[in-house]
Amino acid sequence: MTTPQDIEDLLARMVLRDRAAFSALYGATSAKLFGVVLRVLKDHAQSEEVLQEVYIKIWQKADRYRVTGHSPMTWLITLTRNHAIDWLRARPPISADIDAFAPVAGAAPGPEARMIAAGEARRITDCLPFLNTYRTMCVAPEAEFRQLLQEIRTLDLAA
Repeated sequence: MTTPQDIEDLLARMVLRDRAAFSALYGATSAKLFGVVLRVLKDHAQSEEVLQEVYIKIWQKADRYRVTGHSPMTWLITLTRNHAIDWLRARPPISADIDAFAPVAGAAPGPEARMIAAGEARRITDCLPFLNTYRTMCVAPEAEFRQLLQEIRTLDLAA
């Protein structure tokens, strides 16, 4: 367990560009700071990227720690959270506008489905002459059904 004094010492050594201190600070704080970034961004891969940027910023601004007067973890968490929020704001917003998305294929059947349907319709039409009138009405398209209905009425009137 790293104490606040240990983290302060690591930050002080980082001001002198001590890479071992940076490595130790990373080992002591990365899990907590990653959790902060992940809570803001809600994306694991983006959080890893932002955490790398945060540690670069910590390396560059380690000399500013004492100016704030906060505990070292508070300073690190604040720096991390603010960077994650800045990173989020710098990205273009996800558009909810339907026009921004790629067009979706229509519900109309494609060329292959139309060819299959035309073949099926031709097969049914070829079979219609072999059915009696009432069975034809069950499978005939609407226009043909109306024509058959008219013929039936004509036959009924003639009888």
